[in-house]
Amino acid sequence: MSNNRFNLIDESWIPIQGQGPVSLREIFSNQQSLQAIGGNAVQKISLIKLLLAIIQRAWTPQNDSRWKTEGISVMAEKTLKYLEDNYSLFYLYGDRPFLQRIEASSARKMTIGTGEYPKPLSKDSSIVFFTQIPKKLSEAQQALFIVSLMNFSLGGIGHPIQGLNSTWAGYKSQKGGKVMASSGPGTGTWTGNLHSFALGSTLLETLWINVLTEENIKQNSFWKKGLGTPPWELLFINEDIAQDLKDSYMGCLVGMSRFVLLAGNDIHYAEGIRYPSHKTGWREPSISLKESKKCNVKFINTSKKPWREITSLLSFFSTKNINDFKCQQLEWAHHKAEFGNLNTFGIWSGGLGVTFKMGDQDPKGKDDFVSSEIIFNLQAFGSDAYAVLIKEMANLEELSKNLEKSIRGYFKTLGGGKKNSFGRSVTEKAMSLFWNNCEEKFHSLIAACESGKTESVYNDFTKIVESVYNIFCSKESNKQLISWAKNQPNTNRKEL
Repeated sequence: MSNNRFNLIDESWIPIQGQGPVSLREIFSNQQSLQAIGGNAVQKISLIKLLLAIIQRAWTPQNDSRWKTEGISVMAEKTLKYLEDNYSLFYLYGDRPFLQRIEASSARKMTIGTGEYPKPLSKDSSIVFFTQIPKKLSEAQQALFIVSLMNFSLGGIGHPIQGLNSTWAGYKSQKGGKVMASSGPGTGTWTGNLHSFALGSTLLETLWINVLTEENIKQNSFWKKGLGTPPWELLFINEDIAQDLKDSYMGCLVGMSRFVLLAGNDIHYAEGIRYPSHKTGWREPSISLKESKKCNVKFINTSKKPWREITSLLSFFSTKNINDFKCQQLEWAHHKAEFGNLNTFGIWSGGLGVTFKMGDQDPKGKDDFVSSEIIFNLQAFGSDAYAVLIKEMANLEELSKNLEKSIRGYFKTLGGGKKNSFGRSVTEKAMSLFWNNCEEKFHSLIAACESGKTESVYNDFTKIVESVYNIFCSKESNKQLISWAKNQPNTNRKEL
């Protein structure tokens, strides 16, 4: 085995918005200068969860009062001490490589690829997009890939994978000796889970308001083992330990869905822990769930950015929406932000959208990483503002439907009532432009809901409707002019 090298505590590998990568030590030593995690949506989620796992291992306050009293400074101080005391556990390469298993050296070797997606490449992998072309990765990029892979590995029959041995709980033989890969807990089933976290004014404040207390952890009956033990402290993982991880909060923060071992730009790759789905008991606090007869989860929709899900993400503001999706992470964090007397409260939501065809998950290759960031004035945005926001988002959706109907009608009129494939294509582009332009005005809508004066912002949205309609529905010829006039979108405000 190679000597210990590239320690994540000292080496710069964590991407930060607006500057270069930093080390774990720098994260907890700079209380003001670091603003937010960088990278794509999967990398952000994985890194936030890893940082929270390290913090929770070092500092899990008993209740909200202790959380507030001890604050960011104690959190950072205790986390730095934990890192110093466990320095030897954070080497990327060595006798106990971080989030890797030495026994995986006997597993199939694959190429890491670009490191962007949580999926290595085999010799049989098809390269369809430029972003899939393999490249030599730095050790910092390899570390980022490992952390992302553990939570967001992709599953399905198109990802043949071997178990380390036939008795391992995750091993499931298929015809021909192949194994159907299970997806990582962060990815979930079908098209990928939407994840949400609270945002503070700095990175450490973001981590602080997302920390769970002992009381929070006890409130989740699915975490039978409580906080649990982080995987990097475990010398081995057998079936009993795997079950303990799945039954703990630590198992939500740091998955072990693959047993891997880095080998240069390649990786030994084997089946890891198989996690339950949301339907069979998986309760990760950063995902949005609707608890009913059947538990439903909010999936990624690459054609609908997360900001459009805002009324669902904030459903904890209202006791009337008991049957709506709820994100436990945001509800707990919002309470802490109010209890901690913060001025602002932000939400980051995102994830990886994947296709699910013939029992197989794969990145779409286009617009597959989605995310939105929303900031509120904590003193001004309450249940009243939330009620206004519900109405205004419904009005915005109505404008969208009217615009789409008008554009389809325009091309149908031009085509003499026949189906028009060109019109469908144009309509999709038009609606994409509409929502992109509305997103730029969304923070103005939030501010208007806080004041209760939304007429001006609604007028801005109607202007976007008119602009998009005129861009995609020409009136140069007489026939076009007739169709343009006949299908004018209705922008009257609907009283809800």
